[in-house]
Amino acid sequence: LGATWVHQVSDNFVIGLGLSYQIKTEYQPLQEYSWKYKPANEISVTGGFDLKFPGTQTLTGDATGIFYGNDKMNGNEVFSSGSRTLLDLMYKKYIGYNKFSAMLFYSIVSEKYYFQNVFSDINILNNLTPTEIQLLYSQVDNVKLNPNRLYMRAAFDQRLTPSISMGYGLFASVFEKTVSFFSGYTVYGLMLTPDFKISPSVNIPLLLKYSRGSAANKPDLQNYTVGAGISLSL
Repeated sequence: LGATWVHQVSDNFVIGLGLSYQIKTEYQPLQEYSWKYKPANEISVTGGFDLKFPGTQTLTGDATGIFYGNDKMNGNEVFSSGSRTLLDLMYKKYIGYNKFSAMLFYSIVSEKYYFQNVFSDINILNNLTPTEIQLLYSQVDNVKLNPNRLYMRAAFDQRLTPSISMGYGLFASVFEKTVSFFSGYTVYGLMLTPDFKISPSVNIPLLLKYSRGSAANKPDLQNYTVGAGISLSL
């Protein structure tokens, strides 16, 4: 269920609001066990704006709050996933056929809570082994299973010929594994995104990306990504 509202404040400024409610039903995760799990219902609230500057510059922003109830197992409350806040800001400037863009995204995940009485009646879990229980409900003190994430990206898309364009990008991500900033991995890298226009309706985009991650007392990570696709415009 959802609803949206959009209002044009002026020729250069538009605002909007959105509200949705997601209903989730109970299910049986594993056939060999009789217990049933009921995920919490979800409420999402979004607000955003679109601002056009003189010339060919735009700035858009969105803020979304996602709120959950408590998950239940066989009717007993077992888990609260907290809430999530998503903040997104995008700037674009067109220079002839070329485009510069900068993006800032921040995902804030509240602390999760596992109800202490979930294991008071082991029959709820149909005698799951301690290892299985730990996998289902593991929570280390002060450690987030889904860390906060700050993502930054700057990109420049250049038209080389009427049928070939090239994108150049730099990006960085900061993961907050605990409540402290920079407590997880910091990932940074660069990417190239060539695009070949085969016909007025067919494009072949390519992706070449290199990223490197580092964290205190952790081994460095490296990743290479190569991708290709096809884009159809009807």
